[in-house]
Amino acid sequence: MKRLIYVILAVICITAGFSGCTLEMSDNGDLDGFWNLRQIDTLETRRTVNVKDERIYWSIQLNMIDVRFVDDKFKECVMKFEKSGDTITINTPCYFNHTDGDVPLTNADPLRPYGINSMNERFIIENLSSDKMTLKSETLRLFFRKL
Repeated sequence: MKRLIYVILAVICITAGFSGCTLEMSDNGDLDGFWNLRQIDTLETRRTVNVKDERIYWSIQLNMIDVRFVDDKFKECVMKFEKSGDTITINTPCYFNHTDGDVPLTNADPLRPYGINSMNERFIIENLSSDKMTLKSETLRLFFRKL
């Protein structure tokens, strides 16, 4: 009987401990992950640029996107995004600064190497699977492979 009381108390304590923690869960499905930008197509001119060797990465999780070049060719940036159906709209882009805090961007120029041309860029998700993604903005089509 004494042992049963200890087990019940342990279960209550464990349950209370877990109920105090709130975990944010993403409902982004296949969108979340580490994506390698492979190709950029300019819609107006139909020009295609192969960028797979540039090692450009988008990391997407919850409501945040982190964009970076592996070789630090350009500064790493982070931004929030909103997903609605098959549309992603980015907002509040910043230079990533882990020690002093992120620095808000004043224009979209630092984002252009990542395929983002405006501070509030809207992308349509044309294709999304567990290993490939295609995003289309007003001017560009971006092709990704998931790592």
